[in-house]
Amino acid sequence: SLHGLALNVSTDLGYDRIINPCGLAECGITSLSAETGRVAGMVEAKAALFGELARTFDVEFVPAKQPLAVA
Repeated sequence: SLHGLALNVSTDLGYDRIINPCGLAECGITSLSAETGRVAGMVEAKAALFGELARTFDVEFVPAKQPLAVA
């Protein structure tokens, strides 16, 4: 199967009652800011995420030469 990854960094979670993450209605959603009790930034979150993914999967991430287009 395929599954994606979503990371709420400093998202307003006021809408969270309408989201059923992965069919686990009892779990709900959260954000890095809510879990750490401080405002988390996107640059910090990306660095931490890529660092953990690289360590976990024993890979190296190389910056793209051109920024990827955002649709």
